[in-house]
Amino acid sequence: MTTKHTPGPWTALGRIFGRLRVQALNGRFVACILELIGTDDERNREAEDANARLIAAAPDMRAELDPDSLDFVADLLARHYEHRNVVANLREKARRERALLACIDGEDNS
Repeated sequence: MTTKHTPGPWTALGRIFGRLRVQALNGRFVACILELIGTDDERNREAEDANARLIAAAPDMRAELDPDSLDFVADLLARHYEHRNVVANLREKARRERALLACIDGEDNS
C-alpha cells in the first residue's frame, strides 16, 4: 500500500518561538501548532502539547486500521457463533475504518 502522506514515524518537538513542531523521521516538518496570542496559560499549553502528540501519532494510528481483518473475523464468527450482534458490530467497525481510511487517503467516500 502506498500513501500520499509523509511516512512516519513523526515526532512532536519542543517549543521554538511559541510554536510546537511535528517532524518526520526524514527531517521534513509535517505540522506546526501555533500559540495563540494572549492565551499563554497552562491549560492552553497542555492542549497544544496534546494536539502535537496526537498529530505525531497519526501515521501509527493509520497503520493500525485493518478493516479486512475485521471482516475476516466477522465471516468466521458468522459461521460458528450464535450472537449475531457481535458479528454486526465487527462489520460496522470495519465499515467505519474503511470510511476513515478513505478520509485519510483523500478518497471520495460516496
